[in-house]
Amino acid sequence: MTEPVVRQRDTAGWFGHPRGLSTLFFTEMWERFSFYGLKALLILFMTAAATQGGLGFSSERAGGILGWYGFGVYATAILGGVLADRVFGQYRSVLLGGIIIAAGHFSMAFPTLATFYLGLCLIVVGTGLLKPNASTMVGALYDEDDARRGLGFSSERAGGILGWYGFGVYATAILGGVLADRVFGQYRSVLLGGIIIAAGHFSMAFPTLATFYLGLCLIVVGTGLLKPNASTMVGALYDEDDARRDAGFSIFYVGINVGAFVAPLIVGTLGQKVDWHVGFACAGVGMVIGLIQYVAGKSRLTPALQRLGQTDRHAAPATGPWWRFTRGEWGRVAAIAVLFVFSSIFWGAFEQASSSLNLFADRLTDNRLFGLRFPSTWYQSLNSMFMILGLAPLIGWLWVRLGPRQPSSPVKFALGLIFVGLGFVLIVPAARMAQERGVLVSPWWLIGLYFLHTIGELCLSPVGLSIVTKLAPARIVGAMMGLWFLSIAVGNKLAGMAGGMFETLPLPKLFTAVAGTTFVAALILLALTPWLRKLMGGVR
Repeated sequence: MTEPVVRQRDTAGWFGHPRGLSTLFFTEMWERFSFYGLKALLILFMTAAATQGGLGFSSERAGGILGWYGFGVYATAILGGVLADRVFGQYRSVLLGGIIIAAGHFSMAFPTLATFYLGLCLIVVGTGLLKPNASTMVGALYDEDDARRGLGFSSERAGGILGWYGFGVYATAILGGVLADRVFGQYRSVLLGGIIIAAGHFSMAFPTLATFYLGLCLIVVGTGLLKPNASTMVGALYDEDDARRDAGFSIFYVGINVGAFVAPLIVGTLGQKVDWHVGFACAGVGMVIGLIQYVAGKSRLTPALQRLGQTDRHAAPATGPWWRFTRGEWGRVAAIAVLFVFSSIFWGAFEQASSSLNLFADRLTDNRLFGLRFPSTWYQSLNSMFMILGLAPLIGWLWVRLGPRQPSSPVKFALGLIFVGLGFVLIVPAARMAQERGVLVSPWWLIGLYFLHTIGELCLSPVGLSIVTKLAPARIVGAMMGLWFLSIAVGNKLAGMAGGMFETLPLPKLFTAVAGTTFVAALILLALTPWLRKLMGGVR
């Protein structure tokens, strides 16, 4: 009889967490730097006149592209998770995703439309490989009951493109999860995703419409590989009974937001004040830096990679083929599916930060504070600034303080929907003043909105990432993480569609409709909470 392998728990590594968390923290930070740097510029670049170096798209066309890009970046996470689980493994999936993301950004550095679209596609694919697998690896650093784990998971053509970009970035996470599960493994998936993302950004550095679209496509593909598999590796850093697991995800989420905070300040300023394509190239450089430290820190991820391999070997024989679940597993998968719907609604409202709210900041807001004028892209950093400067640790402390009395995950989701709706309620009077009186409104309206939205995000996003690693059957955790990112993909597409209405629908009506939708969704979710808790089988 073979003796089980007993591992010494890593408690003296990075701030009391496994040392591999630092590698994943900085990988995700730089990936988010490139991602949010690009999102801060996209709709402004597409709607800027050709004489200003932009593409001259209508807000409707740009919103459509942004929506599909946002969808693709997260939808590919499903494939990225599967590829990590079955082919590459989490480590290689994250590495590959990072490479593809970098390629996408560099593609967009060229001023042609072809390299722009190529860059977007590369970033979508690379993110699909990187994003879910980095989160999975963080989860693997901790045991399931480790208290350090769960808090850290933490206008029409322009709107159309932005919507499809946002959709693609997250929708490709499905493919990224599948590829990681079945082909590459998480590590290689993240690496390949990062390379493709970088290529996409550098493609957008070239000033042609072709390189612009190429860059978007590359970023979408790379993100699909990188995003789900990075998350998967986070989970794999911890044993199932490691009490540090939830807090580990909280630290990982801080890395996401450091990158998201810095990116608009650097990439956005370079794009608006120097040249659009210099900003795109800068985002690609950030992804390359992330890839370098990811490869350099591979040895710190060895325990997580071993745990992912052992989990898959032990789970599959006991439960049969990956598509056959026990009754309890079906219940947990069903709970994820229900929460998926409400997550999509939340992100449809929240991600208007890069579409309708971005245009509102650029066209209808007096971007001066204390006598100093600043670029409209700086608002994109407010969410992360609030999180880093206190909201994230405050809400994390609150959940720990409440202990067993803290709300269940579905109730936290409902709170997230309520707070994002309150943000839109706040901005309605400002939108009315701007459109009816023709005046530029104070930046404090948007500052207040982003403060409320940040509270909502902290109630929902880290909880969602953590709950997937706890509820998903072990042999398909990468694919399920990718599927979870599909909810963000759908939300990005919805946000892009809303951004496409910026010039055709009165803004007070648009923002009121968004707020009403989130409030109704929150009430429905609260009514479903007792049933969902039964499906979850005791997992909070």
